[in-house]
Amino acid sequence: MSKLKEAQNAIEVQAGQLVALQMLIEAMIVGGIRTKTIDEKEFIILLDQGMKAFQNNTNMTDQETFGAIGTLTSAVDMIKRAKDKQILP
Repeated sequence: MSKLKEAQNAIEVQAGQLVALQMLIEAMIVGGIRTKTIDEKEFIILLDQGMKAFQNNTNMTDQETFGAIGTLTSAVDMIKRAKDKQILP
């Protein structure tokens, strides 16, 4: 196997691991909101502030900013999906 293919495979493994970690964290967030250990409104405010901070950070590349904002947006979407499925009130 070529070095390029080995590097590509390693990157894909790490990408899969990151997606799985994000899913686990989102499940913990839903659990925290459901059990009232995380305040939903404060959490949404923090996500919004985080997105603005990433957008205004001139030390990050466009790709880093895109990835960071995408992850925070996914958390917001997860909360909406949990409400649609009546997992959250």
